[in-house]
Amino acid sequence: MLKFKFGSGNGDSPGGLGTLFVFLAIVGLIVYGVRRWLRRRQGQRLTFPSMHDASVPLSLNTDASGEAQRFPMLTNIELRDWLITFNASLAPELKLRTNETLIDWFERIDLTDIDASLYHLIRYGAASDHDIPFEQQQRFHEALDRYLRRQP
Repeated sequence: MLKFKFGSGNGDSPGGLGTLFVFLAIVGLIVYGVRRWLRRRQGQRLTFPSMHDASVPLSLNTDASGEAQRFPMLTNIELRDWLITFNASLAPELKLRTNETLIDWFERIDLTDIDASLYHLIRYGAASDHDIPFEQQQRFHEALDRYLRRQP
């Protein structure tokens, strides 16, 4: 059968299968560390500025000014982008929690002058941004802006 030596047989010089295992383990750890470092660097570029980091208040305005274009389209639904931007600009204690529905979140942060059913209609219903009247979307957007202006 096959016989493997864990050394070259001299007693003082290492070699054989034991050295191969150690070499493969070191290479594996180096590859793992480099991949983890690259992922961490990539994740740092995808963060949103918060209200505390920005010197200018964030705006959800839809006009073509440079200030309003700070946030790129994140999804293909403009109303979702507004909510993502809104959530990112809030203080940590006001941000959406993973176990909350949108309605629960609005109640917790006392955002009562907004129609959450519009979001549900666009997100889960058959309607798209273009099927909802612009005025209704604008009211949703303005309610988010008013809330941001109320925050210290």
